[in-house]
Amino acid sequence: MPNKPKIVTRSETTSSVVADNLNKGSALTAAEMDSNLINLRAGFGNVSITDTTIETLTTNDNLTLTANGTGTVEIAVDKPTVGNFDTGNAIYIWGTTGSNTGPVIRQQNLNYVPGTTGSNTGPVIRQQNLNYVPGTTGSSYGPTRVAEYKLDGTDSGSSLNRFRINDALSIDLNGSELTSTSGAMGPRHQHWQDIFNTDGANQGRINYTSNEFAIQFEGSGNNSSTTVLNEIDMLRTALFSNLDSGDTFDVGTIKYFRAINLLGGTGTITIDDEYGLYVESGFDATNKYGVFVNDDSYTNRIGGIRLLNDDIRAYTSGDDLTISCNGTGHITIGGEITVEDDGRIQIGATNSIVIDTSDNIDINGAVNISADAIITESNLVKKIKKTLNTLTSSTAITVNSDNGPIQYVELDHNATFTIDLDFNEEITLVIKQGSTGGTGSFEDTGTATIPFGGNVTPTLQASAGTFDVVRFVSIAGVGIVGTFN
Repeated sequence: MPNKPKIVTRSETTSSVVADNLNKGSALTAAEMDSNLINLRAGFGNVSITDTTIETLTTNDNLTLTANGTGTVEIAVDKPTVGNFDTGNAIYIWGTTGSNTGPVIRQQNLNYVPGTTGSNTGPVIRQQNLNYVPGTTGSSYGPTRVAEYKLDGTDSGSSLNRFRINDALSIDLNGSELTSTSGAMGPRHQHWQDIFNTDGANQGRINYTSNEFAIQFEGSGNNSSTTVLNEIDMLRTALFSNLDSGDTFDVGTIKYFRAINLLGGTGTITIDDEYGLYVESGFDATNKYGVFVNDDSYTNRIGGIRLLNDDIRAYTSGDDLTISCNGTGHITIGGEITVEDDGRIQIGATNSIVIDTSDNIDINGAVNISADAIITESNLVKKIKKTLNTLTSSTAITVNSDNGPIQYVELDHNATFTIDLDFNEEITLVIKQGSTGGTGSFEDTGTATIPFGGNVTPTLQASAGTFDVVRFVSIAGVGIVGTFN
């Protein structure tokens, strides 16, 4: 137990000296000398200084080191150590020792006035080397907080087995509302690197820098030990609460990880590559996950793509979702494709194939089937529905295959039909006699009469409501030929 310094006085037990008199000009009385000794001892207050140790005299009292004015408290030693690792909780017994709180460095302001008190800089632990010589000075490690524990070898399932190093920030709003939306306001923990180059004549360079959260696996000292870690969270975010009955916290938004641009100043900053999440090589794990969200109710946005449960779509309403190959690669789909919510599937840069919710497939380009392909009703096609194009009766009617393979007209004129087919195409023309009716002749786009099978000349039926069916085929090197009824 520390004690105040021991003194011997001639006669006095209390001091009678209450003011300085540094140049009395005569001998000190016995009472004055006794009083000076008493005052010197009292000047230590509730603190004892023994050899190199400063302690409070009262058990559990705090020891406060305070500078005067704008001064700082500096501890300048070769290897500063806070705490006692030899005797202070060096042996930790699982589930019985309980929580062990180490040294605390505290700043308090219990009368903070929002908006007027200004910034309050707390205690600073600093290491300086303003003449560091790269490559020769050696590695530089600043002040380090260390908590060390050695277990006694017993097993325990107690939840008291917790080991922490804490940086605690406690704020009692006490009814105040801080409404600034500035990104600089509010509580936060900051781990800060300050990098600059004061040499304007020479370029500075660091090839790599990081804010690092690391876990190190230490050797056992050649004891061939086995250690099991069921799970490692390299970076964990958590919300804790300890509310009383009637307490309410209303939280607008939670962002577990946020990257924000706070670059400023008038200089130039260039950045080549930027990654939101980057896994360089990973570990030799059995199962590897780049991003794992275990709750299917989360909406995930990656760029312009929205992922929700088993649904992938463009995030912004009205945007297209494009799936493209790289180079000569292919897109492989191993299941059914369903078009919902008035959507459509577009294949090809110019809407070559479009599938919509009306069960329509619009093909605006050629469909090429290789010579060894087999298409059967049982495994591919149940029904092919052809588009019907209705023509208007007149004396000159053009039948163009671009308008569909089946075309229909109710005829009330004596008409010349011009058949417009590309090579290797066919078309079917259905003619119904209207109330007036009419005759028909057939020619190609070069006004040449189209030959028909059997060298017959088609003659349309004359009675109203009767039908004739005429088919045309275009063959390269031959031209268009037709068949009638």
